[in-house]
Amino acid sequence: MPKPKRTPPRVARRGSARRRGSPRERTRPAAGGRNGLRDERVTIHWLRELMRAFLRERQWEKYHLPRNLAASISVEAGELLELFQWLTPHEAARRCAADPAFRQAVGEELCDVLMYCISLANAMDFNLAQTIAAKMRKNRAKYPPEKFLGHYERPLRLHTISSIEERRP
Repeated sequence: MPKPKRTPPRVARRGSARRRGSPRERTRPAAGGRNGLRDERVTIHWLRELMRAFLRERQWEKYHLPRNLAASISVEAGELLELFQWLTPHEAARRCAADPAFRQAVGEELCDVLMYCISLANAMDFNLAQTIAAKMRKNRAKYPPEKFLGHYERPLRLHTISSIEERRP
């Protein structure tokens, strides 16, 4: 009796350059965690490819233009905020910790925002790792820990100061 063919592993080992066949196969979940996914094992690249494949399968690339995606991010962020509307900070914290249906709803809206952000990065061909690192460098310079440790005060922007001065009588 011939040996059965060995199926390739679902997740490539670190350092492995081997890719699975079709884009659909490459969008299968990585091993571990709920539904096979774990943040520690999923890369930004994998998420970007997941979104690209989803759009390609539906021929929706033509709708995912930067202006449309920016608007969609705002709409979805509004839906996320709506879940917290009128809750006190204490009520929000309690529901986040102890209400599974609320947590599920927040997670779904958060994912909608994140998926549109990833689609915008794809549409504009941003290298997210470089973009985030550059923005964090700016944030570190803008908010040094010795000045902002344990509190936050928004720094005035130059254009804000000049526009205020222009409106003075």
